[in-house]
Amino acid sequence: MKPEQELERLRRELAEAKKKVSQYRNQEKIILNKARDRERRNRTRRLIEHGAILENVFPVRDMDGGELTTLLTEISLLPVVSKTLEAYKTNEGRGT
Repeated sequence: MKPEQELERLRRELAEAKKKVSQYRNQEKIILNKARDRERRNRTRRLIEHGAILENVFPVRDMDGGELTTLLTEISLLPVVSKTLEAYKTNEGRGT
């Protein structure tokens, strides 16, 4: 093969390789976006569920965020609550 032909073949291979790299980078972006979207949806669902549980257990519907934060902070400082939370942590989230 002539040097000019070989050079042209190598240039085509390089162009194809660059195209594949670009395609793989785009696929990576798509996969990462899907993962972030899934994490966001899971977090949103968890927050909604926890909010519903909170409203079911405590009369907090008419509280604003500051009042709710104060209430939960005060509750979390109660000795029995602190002890229960510590037990929950040491039992790997089983709550027993």
